Amino acid sequence: MGDRRTADRRAAPERAPRGASAERELVRAMLSARARVESIAERVGPESFRDHRYGEIFSALLQLGHEATLDEIAGVLSSDALEALNALLATDPAAMSDLEKTIAGSLALLRVRELQERNQELDRLNPATVSEVEKDALTREKVQNRNEIAALNGVGASNYGKSRA
Repeated sequence: MGDRRTADRRAAPERAPRGASAERELVRAMLSARARVESIAERVGPESFRDHRYGEIFSALLQLGHEATLDEIAGVLSSDALEALNALLATDPAAMSDLEKTIAGSLALLRVRELQERNQELDRLNPATVSEVEKDALTREKVQNRNEIAALNGVGASNYGKSRA
């Protein structure tokens, strides 16, 4: 029976990383408005991307600058990232109705993911190894994170649509 479960796990389709749609839409917006790449990079970096393809495209955009041609960008990408770039370029630009809302919503969703992951890390800490002073500081951090998540969920909902990634 153990073999069947292992085989079932291998056959199951790989899930997209949490927040992948926000990553995709952010990179798509950056391709549409390359002059915004540097200002976006002030808020997120390549390490913010769980989908390596979008992180690679983000890095190429940042490295090559907003005046780089699509051919120059494509020339530095792996085959996986190039495939993702082509898929992004094949989508209808009109599908992104409001560039600013897409950018703001994507950034908000990526920040929410970061804060949620930090709170999960804090939850995994062994209480026996943490002093009372540290526990208080960690509790305050979790509350601050929850408050920021609540505020950002409003931004993500109004600026990105109903989709949560």
